Amino acid sequence: MAARAASPTPKPTPTPTPTPPELSLTSIFGDSKPDLAQYDQSQLRVIIATGDVIPAREVNYQTVLKKDWAYPWRQTADYLKTGDLLYINLESPLIKACPIIHGGFKFCGDARAIAGLDYAGVNVANLANNHLTNFGPAGTNETQILLSKHGIGMSGLSEADGTDFADLLDRRTAEAEQAMDKLRERFGDEAVIKGLAFDSDEPDD
Repeated sequence: MAARAASPTPKPTPTPTPTPPELSLTSIFGDSKPDLAQYDQSQLRVIIATGDVIPAREVNYQTVLKKDWAYPWRQTADYLKTGDLLYINLESPLIKACPIIHGGFKFCGDARAIAGLDYAGVNVANLANNHLTNFGPAGTNETQILLSKHGIGMSGLSEADGTDFADLLDRRTAEAEQAMDKLRERFGDEAVIKGLAFDSDEPDD
């Protein structure tokens, strides 16, 4: 009598991998952060954005004194290089004839400080701020040429004429910043504190 053939072992149905929710600026910067480990890492790009980068005044002085153009970046460069793109707000023109200035609100940095931006891996510099124009259209233009030669992209200037320093995007913010700088120059650094309002204790005349 022939033996009955064994029934094939059924293959288990694979559990489908859940599709993670689509990433958005709201989800990335919201209160409930997404678990990035769920996503295809080859499809993720990390942008690191800094605050103001000001290679001027005492920073410029110390950098020139030390003859070390990477000096302001040495404590942060390793971290800044961990992203795919580094975006800074360059709050100072970089010019060859930058004088040593220890105070005030007229900013410039030595053109050789571009080596520091290279060292940190800066990819894009935002130029829409109130100090880029401190040395006039010539300083703005020199800065743009310098950044371009070093392969650093720029944002914030008019697409029609990037050298027109009066055509900054977000111009109202720049003008407000300039007004606050004038108040600080006249009355001291604490004359204007962003985000706070002060009521005078003196009676109105």
